[in-house]
Amino acid sequence: MKKTNLSFSDAGKYFLKVFTNTNQTELDHQIRTYQLHIHDEIFVKKHEELKLDVLFSNAKKVETNSSGEWTEVWKEGDGLKSERLNVSDVDLIINSFSASDAGTYRVLDSKQEILITVTLRLNESMEGLKDIRDNKTNDTEQGTTSPPEGNFTLPAEVCFWFLVALVVLGVLMVLMVGLLVRVLVVLNQIKSDVKKCQSQHRSSQEKLNSQEKRKILSP
Repeated sequence: MKKTNLSFSDAGKYFLKVFTNTNQTELDHQIRTYQLHIHDEIFVKKHEELKLDVLFSNAKKVETNSSGEWTEVWKEGDGLKSERLNVSDVDLIINSFSASDAGTYRVLDSKQEILITVTLRLNESMEGLKDIRDNKTNDTEQGTTSPPEGNFTLPAEVCFWFLVALVVLGVLMVLMVGLLVRVLVVLNQIKSDVKKCQSQHRSSQEKLNSQEKRKILSP
């Protein structure tokens, strides 16, 4: 059995009953239990509202380690334990996401078994690019151009492709140098062969000239 496009509500226990024929009249059956634990990672922009649809019927408790240790933030029957959170139907809501909300959240069932683990991360790179775009827009509206303050960090993808381009360029240069060396070796060999042929030709010509002189001088 294969299930795709899993959602948080799919987490929990699944029971598989297997029936086998032992003879013509009896059936043996086995029950196999599977615990589906769903992991996810979410990047959230600063001040963005985040809704996690994790409070389904099997969920009894939600904990987070954003402060360094596991603390309870919601429990069925007791409600919320954090002022940063709200609840709406099956959604656990963080109204204005901040760095203090980042961390790992886990949902447990009545037997304290983990159903869902979600890691929330502050998307600082997107925030930095948004601030730079906002600064450029303000400068354009004011008719002035001023460089953004602080250091500008290139996105990881841009750095990766830049390094790939450098590596490809280096490989091409090595191949070109190797090809140039081979061409020079071949040219030197051709030059050497030409000189050798010229030397042999002169030697043969001298022998012929010497033989002709001898014939002329002989009575």
